[in-house]
Amino acid sequence: MKPLVDSFKKYLVDSGNEKVLNKIELRLRGNGYFDESGKIKDNYLEEYFNMFSDLVDANEVSLKEDNVGSLKKSFTDFF
Repeated sequence: MKPLVDSFKKYLVDSGNEKVLNKIELRLRGNGYFDESGKIKDNYLEEYFNMFSDLVDANEVSLKEDNVGSLKKSFTDFF
C-alpha cells in the first residue's frame, strides 16, 4: 500500500494540488495517524484515499487528467 500512497502523494504535488495533500496530512495528524517520528502508521495508509474522497465530494479538489498516467500505473500494479 505504501508505494501506492507515495505515487498518490506525488500525483497531488505534480498536479498542483499540494494544498490538498497538506489538508489531508493535517487531518491525518489531528486524528493521531502519524507516529512520533512523523511517519504515517502502516494501518492508516488507506486514510489518504478516504480523506481525498471527502475533499472531492466537497468540491475542494481540482484534478488535471493529463498527469494521471503514473498514478494509474501504480493502481494497476497494486491491484
